[in-house]
Amino acid sequence: MRPSDLLPREHGAYAQLGFPLVTGLVYGHGAPGAWAFVVVALALFLANEPVAILLGVRGRGLRDRLRVPARHRLAVLSAVAALGGLIALAVAPSRAWAAALVPGGLALLLVPLVATRRVKSIAGELLVAAVLATSLLPIARSGPASADRSLVAAAVWFAAFVTAILAVHAIKVTHKDRPGRRWTRLAAPAVGAAVIGIAVVAVVAADGPLRHGLAVVPPAAVGLGLGLSPPHPRHLKRVGWTAVASDTAALALLLVLESVGFG
Repeated sequence: MRPSDLLPREHGAYAQLGFPLVTGLVYGHGAPGAWAFVVVALALFLANEPVAILLGVRGRGLRDRLRVPARHRLAVLSAVAALGGLIALAVAPSRAWAAALVPGGLALLLVPLVATRRVKSIAGELLVAAVLATSLLPIARSGPASADRSLVAAAVWFAAFVTAILAVHAIKVTHKDRPGRRWTRLAAPAVGAAVIGIAVVAVVAADGPLRHGLAVVPPAAVGLGLGLSPPHPRHLKRVGWTAVASDTAALALLLVLESVGFG
């Protein structure tokens, strides 16, 4: 068995988790409760692959070959998540636990999709993006971050991930016959343009943390560009790194706007 056999295979999901976690830690000022929630989020994220293997999502052959190590890995990660949860319960404020209900509730909606092997549907990918984007809420709320600032940051990441997901599907449907997903060819640039428009309006017309939505412009612009001019699927790896670069720019903007008190 290779060490990577039990790691999540969806490489884009690492970025979808990492950026919100970093945002949450900065907003939460690295409070002990924030770190405890990070441990929980990482453990549950890594547990995804053992669960997928045991359910046969990766194929019967892989399930038969990795059943024992997958069960062991799942047990260890479950214990780590439980320990992190107990620590968070002891040191995090009640507002953080209230915020944890958002990603927790969304994660419960994933259960039937996992059981029916529909996580890879567009609806499943969007729901996963919502879970990962909102994972920053209990982390940020473990510190001094207000509810509205935390929600705006989560919304920025969700919008960024949605534009990327739709852009990737638009690229695939442009060069492959996928009748059920042809709508993404129009939805990808439309959503990218709409997100940019909402962010600009928020900066011009709104007050307070809503103006931090400006940070979503780089990933939304990339989604818009990819939707208008989809490259060949052979370039998907390059597309992925472009999305990571735009997310990095969004993170930098979020942190700068937070540090200077913009809005």
